[in-house]
Amino acid sequence: METKQPKKGKILPFEQDTDFFLRRGAKDLDKNDLLAAVQSYRKAYAGDPADLDSCLALSELLSRMMRFEESNRLLLVDISMNEPDPESYFGLAHNYFGMHEFRLAQENLETYLRLEPDGYYAYDAAEFLDVLCDEEALLQAAGAPPGETPATLTAAAYARRAAARGDLALARSLLTAPLADAPHALSARGLLAGFCLRAGDAERALELSREVLAVSPGDVAARCVELGALSASGRQQALDAGLDALAARLPEDEDALDALSQLQLSCGRYEEAGRTLQRLVQLTPYDAQRVHRYACCRFRLGDADGARACYRRLLSIDPDDTVARYYFNACGRRDGAARHWTAEYRVPPAEAFRRFRRLNALFEEPAAEFLRKWKENRGLRSLFVWALTLPDGKPKSVLLRRLAAIGDADAERILRDFALRTDQPDAAKREALLMLQYLGAKEPYCVYLSDRWISGYVNVRVRAPKLPADYQGLLGEMEAGLAVSASPDAIFSAIRILRGYLDACGGKYPRISTNQQASFAAALELLGRRCAGETPDEAEIARRYRVSLLRLHNAVSKFEPFAKEP
Repeated sequence: METKQPKKGKILPFEQDTDFFLRRGAKDLDKNDLLAAVQSYRKAYAGDPADLDSCLALSELLSRMMRFEESNRLLLVDISMNEPDPESYFGLAHNYFGMHEFRLAQENLETYLRLEPDGYYAYDAAEFLDVLCDEEALLQAAGAPPGETPATLTAAAYARRAAARGDLALARSLLTAPLADAPHALSARGLLAGFCLRAGDAERALELSREVLAVSPGDVAARCVELGALSASGRQQALDAGLDALAARLPEDEDALDALSQLQLSCGRYEEAGRTLQRLVQLTPYDAQRVHRYACCRFRLGDADGARACYRRLLSIDPDDTVARYYFNACGRRDGAARHWTAEYRVPPAEAFRRFRRLNALFEEPAAEFLRKWKENRGLRSLFVWALTLPDGKPKSVLLRRLAAIGDADAERILRDFALRTDQPDAAKREALLMLQYLGAKEPYCVYLSDRWISGYVNVRVRAPKLPADYQGLLGEMEAGLAVSASPDAIFSAIRILRGYLDACGGKYPRISTNQQASFAAALELLGRRCAGETPDEAEIARRYRVSLLRLHNAVSKFEPFAKEP
């Protein structure tokens, strides 16, 4: 009997392109599997970063994961490199709201409705605007604690970013004025107390924390600051007793859990910190810093598999996260590596040194060989991003110039992304803008400078004078406003007028309030546009800056003497 041979099947080529990963990501979302979806959308975006659909899909999901700044950078880089899509502004509005930047949320919703009045999200955008225009509804939607105002929420967001850059003096000053107008904003007052403690001012931290506790004795975040201040003055017994009491009943509030876990970690109470962080990570499962702290606790307590699962989650969210990759691999070692782990989300010094040696070796290679590795090795690009975002500013200039020398679309995208990072110093971001100009990259550029998200021409950014915080705020207000509709000539004229005024001050700048910052910025835009030959609408400018015409005219009178061409 003849044996039949099985037929050979044909292997059909199956291309996993951008559309394939977009479809797969949508299916993952239908199953509410956000980690699988973000992996699919990352692959779609990596396959074609210029593809609008993959950019919008990934940014929307990152926003849903409460990674608002990362989502924002994705959208702003796309807007700056490609033709802006109206839907991008709707996405930006959601991110700004999540970051408590309510004015920018409103501006982006208005931009979306102006560009696409009958668009898919038009009804949602109109409803969203109604919420933003109703303070009570806004505070409720933002989940604001009692006593907070939109101004204190926004100031707290700015202050946290300044503190993340290590500028605790600015963080404290950003909260001082809004708190004077909102005496019942206990959450913001407690945040200020924490910044005072980190700055070494234990006496002021103790005073502020007790002001909060006098009104709200159960405020865990304030209690943690009080205990930290007592510890700084050598009262260890009071610290231990306070921590014992707090560990007995965990709070439900996210900020309180965060403050408690940090204090527990600093005191070496890893088991208690692990329980606190477990609850916190349940509330914020995609926050890299908090997931990392939880993993540190698990590893120190002997649960290497639990720690590894944490880093697996972070790598699912971002496979290019080299910090998560390092700790994921470190979980497999039993060589006392936990001694070198840090609660801050960065690699230990020895690993950082090893990485810089690798970069230096790569820089010494022939240019053609280096460029070949750059194009073929995605890990090399991730290494650049890691090195750029370190607190140490010394290597940044070398890396930024190297990116300009590479000059391809990936290098340009990294430069644009860096200019939008809130945790990086302004000086380095101004240099990034210069590198973009060197590349001939499309302007205007989007950048986060002087604690403002702004868009404009590089000439304005790189020559900003050193000014007190209130005048930096004025500069940010003016640049943000000019970016809406002013020409480059109007921008340069406004800067010239402001410099004339500042030179006349002779280094002794009169203090200005937040309201004056807005009216001064409005006046400078008005005069700058007039000098450029435009006929600006005074009422429209006053409305946009939310100042009265009387305030605008008073501010104009201050700057008018400096408006004449030299």
